[in-house]
Amino acid sequence: MRGFKHFFQVPPFHSPDFTLRGIGVQEHMPPSIIDRPIGTGDHLLMLFYDEVWVETDGRPVRRPPATLMIWTPGKRQYYGDAARPYNHTWIHCDGRFIRDVLRATHLPLNKPLTVQI
Repeated sequence: MRGFKHFFQVPPFHSPDFTLRGIGVQEHMPPSIIDRPIGTGDHLLMLFYDEVWVETDGRPVRRPPATLMIWTPGKRQYYGDAARPYNHTWIHCDGRFIRDVLRATHLPLNKPLTVQI
């Protein structure tokens, strides 16, 4: 699948309940590490289709394919692979709806989770 990504200059959904800031579907990345020490001002949900490095508990760890990360606003985002390309899907969003869903589902936040895809 050919991927895409888009950051919205003006969010198509923008309310206290839900704001969509950007989305990427099957975005194929060149070998690289993304390191945002203070994260972003929103939630970042990311699914990796390939093995990648993800920081957890203050150190990078190698994670298998089908790793899900959910970063909360302001948390360090460290991920990728400096030696190999990788593929991932992501969404930058915020608002009461996403916070309520994350709280209700008890998904681990700022920690990797292996899922079935």
